[in-house]
Amino acid sequence: MNQARVGPKKYRHLKRTVAIGDAAIFGWFGLLGGHMSLKGGDSFGWVAIGVGMAVLILPFTAFFRAHLDILASRRGFPALAILPNLLVILMFGSTASIFLKDPFLAYNDSDTLAAIVFGGAAMVAVAALIANVVAYFMDLRSGSSQVA
Repeated sequence: MNQARVGPKKYRHLKRTVAIGDAAIFGWFGLLGGHMSLKGGDSFGWVAIGVGMAVLILPFTAFFRAHLDILASRRGFPALAILPNLLVILMFGSTASIFLKDPFLAYNDSDTLAAIVFGGAAMVAVAALIANVVAYFMDLRSGSSQVA
């Protein structure tokens, strides 16, 4: 790997939106999914809440930023940033649609909460996808996708 190309200026906007978007998606899912588990009587919800809080803190650590700088130096970084959002939208959106098809959704608190958790995660993923695409085009326009 060419160490001269690793730098904080490469894909500056895209790195920021990827970190914030992924933290928002998995923080939402961890915190509300943990709440859903606790409400159902499963003590594993505390672990999910802990992981959700850790995911919210992770993008602000130096280790994560250094790892993101190394990833951004690779040629396929925009694809690594955008394609997982599409998969998360498909995964969480299809799960939410299963819960939303329930005719008794309003009467079943567990299904209502699950529809909110999965549907909300899908909507946050859509917002992250839009932000990532906009940030990618901003980096192309500013030239930071080419300069190390």
